[in-house]
Amino acid sequence: SAWAMRLADARGTPSDMPRAIALWRRAAAAGDIVAARHLGYAVWRGHDPRDADPEPYFRQAAEAGDADAMNALGVILEVADPD
Repeated sequence: SAWAMRLADARGTPSDMPRAIALWRRAAAAGDIVAARHLGYAVWRGHDPRDADPEPYFRQAAEAGDADAMNALGVILEVADPD
């Protein structure tokens, strides 16, 4: 997940968002909640043209206790159904 952040943010390396997404996707599938949250944000921001729904990634991290993911999940659910 740390390497994926470096790739995404170009911290000391050229930016490579597709590779960062692939690393987060693999780590999230293995149960890494931080990776799931980062993947959710990447999808939410439109960095993965194959995936437009960040909810499952935020939900995975939120259900594991990640407060930032809980907040993001709340926001996207509120936007989806404001009433």
